[in-house]
Amino acid sequence: MTHLRKRKKTKFLYWVIVLGALLLIALLVPAAISLWPRVTAENYAQIDVGMSLADVERILGKPRSDNAEYGVVGETGAYVINNSLSEQEKLEMGYGKYRRLQWMSPEITIVVVFDSSGLVATRYRGEGQ
Repeated sequence: MTHLRKRKKTKFLYWVIVLGALLLIALLVPAAISLWPRVTAENYAQIDVGMSLADVERILGKPRSDNAEYGVVGETGAYVINNSLSEQEKLEMGYGKYRRLQWMSPEITIVVVFDSSGLVATRYRGEGQ
C-alpha cells in the first residue's frame, strides 16, 4: 500500500470516528436531559402569574395532564370548579374558560391554571406521586 493511500484511509477513519462520536452525543444529550428532574419545588417557585405556557414548559417540561374547563380564580389565587352546574349556569355565575395542567414527580405535584389568553392565572402544589 502506498503512503498516500494509507494516509487517505487513516483520514477517512478519523472522520468516521468523529462523526460517529458526534452522532452518539446528539442522541445521548436529549435522553440525559429528559431524565433530569424538572418537576421540583425549586422549579415550582419559578412559576409566576402572567407567564406563558411556553415559559412554564421550558421550566417543567410537558405536562402529564391537560384539562379545559370552566372555573373561577379568586382574589387569593384559589381555583374553583363545579361539575354539577351546567355550562350556562357557570357562565351566569361568572365562570371563565381555563386550562388546568398538571406535572407530577415523586417529590411534588404541580398544577398550573391558564386563563383564556394562555397566561398563568394561578398555581398550586401538592404531595408527590
